[in-house]
Amino acid sequence: MEKLRFNTMIAALMEYSNYLAKIKDAGCVSPADWDEALKTLLLLLAPTAPHIDEEIWSRLGLPYSIHNQPWPQMGRGAG
Repeated sequence: MEKLRFNTMIAALMEYSNYLAKIKDAGCVSPADWDEALKTLLLLLAPTAPHIDEEIWSRLGLPYSIHNQPWPQMGRGAG
């Protein structure tokens, strides 16, 4: 279990979450891009918090089961 480095994964997701909060507060993101960013965060968090992610996914009215969705792909200009 120690080699799976969950703490590193959670730290990276916290950084992403903090970044999303900053751009939303600054008004730098369109509603469509915000929805996509939120879905990406949920998909990345799903292996660690499967039950709460499934609940949030469902409440957002997204397709059945977050765990049946494809893994996020890098967008244009990324990487």
